[in-house]
Amino acid sequence: MTHDTNSLSDEAARQQLYALMQQNLPRTQLLSRVLEIGSRYLDVEHGHIADIDQGENRWEVVGTTDGPDGPYPDGLTAALEDSYCRHTVKQETPVALHDAGAQGWADDRAYEKHGLDTYLGTRIDVLGHPFGTLCFVANDAREESFSEAEKIFVEFAAQILGQVLERSHHERELANRDRMIGVLNRVLRHNLRNDLNVIHGYAEILQQLTTGDAASLAATIESTATELLMLSEKARKSDRLTRSVPVARPTNVVPLVDAAVATVRDQCPAVDIAVSAPAEVVALAAPHLEDAIVELVDNAARYGGDGPGVEVAVAAEQDETTVAVSDSGPGLPPGEQRVLTDGNETPLEHGDGLGLFLVHWIVANLDGRIDVETKPKTRVAIRLPNIGSGATDQS
Repeated sequence: MTHDTNSLSDEAARQQLYALMQQNLPRTQLLSRVLEIGSRYLDVEHGHIADIDQGENRWEVVGTTDGPDGPYPDGLTAALEDSYCRHTVKQETPVALHDAGAQGWADDRAYEKHGLDTYLGTRIDVLGHPFGTLCFVANDAREESFSEAEKIFVEFAAQILGQVLERSHHERELANRDRMIGVLNRVLRHNLRNDLNVIHGYAEILQQLTTGDAASLAATIESTATELLMLSEKARKSDRLTRSVPVARPTNVVPLVDAAVATVRDQCPAVDIAVSAPAEVVALAAPHLEDAIVELVDNAARYGGDGPGVEVAVAAEQDETTVAVSDSGPGLPPGEQRVLTDGNETPLEHGDGLGLFLVHWIVANLDGRIDVETKPKTRVAIRLPNIGSGATDQS
């Protein structure tokens, strides 16, 4: 095997890899550059990256130095059992063959199939699992075995490729999630909402035309459709709010509380909602906070039982500002408490988990926290960083 006058020294190859790490290159371009640098450095004819599925015995080229007419073009698929890579993907250290036939590999299935005397390959891990292999190969044998520096170079290159593939995976996952959210939002906004309005309308008509058990069943259909319409509206609101992360700034939270309470009073006029707050409390907050308070007050008004009503209290303490919503209801189940305090997804009793998750999301993004008490009454407290307070109370 003749030495390529364009080959790279150990130092030059390492420097070029380090330089690649500082560049924000597209995935395909970075893969090509790593293979190009490796092929020149190792003075081999071909370099390629293989995606491997051991369960399906599949080996597929996903990056290569070859063009469409080369022996290892992009997209080439073969049986894993016919490649040296079946060994490489199972071990953490490189497989290094400089004269495979003379090194005892003449009876190996891969050697019999392809006759490659030179092979240096190592495993690529992505998200903690074997993804495939990085391989540099040549038909002819090398005069000398691969050095430790060359093996270390290939391992380092594989680590870079693993990071690139992980980043690409995350980017695609986020893009797919965004697309799915968009599709689901359109379904909620159009198809589901329109169909629920039809169900709601027919249920109201049935209540007017029937009596007894039939009217009771129609009333159940109507109330269930109303709940689903409300859930659809919360999904739309969540989609709108979460598209812009709230930025905490010095904000008087009292007007936000007053506006939130006014909204719920309009929706639940039969519920008594009392507010206790200073004239001004300035904390690190954002307009999004109003939506969180609406959700908590609405939840208390609808599910707070037959007690005297709902109490909303704003207090400025030494280190933080507290907005607390209390009611005399039976209390939040543990699953719903976890949604508020930790943002954990869990099956919920009365289907209001989307609103509670929205509360958690808003408060967490404002660097606040949420406390939940259930005795002697249900009390949910939003705690925000406090930067000042007024002194005049109002009811």
